[in-house]
Amino acid sequence: MMNSSLQNSFAHDIAFLKFLGLNPIVVHGGAPQIEKALNRIGKKVKFVNGIRITDAETIEVVEWVLGVKYNKIS
Repeated sequence: MMNSSLQNSFAHDIAFLKFLGLNPIVVHGGAPQIEKALNRIGKKVKFVNGIRITDAETIEVVEWVLGVKYNKIS
């Protein structure tokens, strides 16, 4: 979310859900970060009908970006 208006709206929605007694779970797709990491290693991103083709090498990058770099799991 690069737009501050969207960020504020999202934060208000999450706070409202908590106020209602719900425990929202936010899942981040990470597409821009994944694409940046793939570009950094010279991996060409392939799309078919708007869907990224995720081969074994790409999934390793996805796991690293989402699991290690951003979520700090091992």
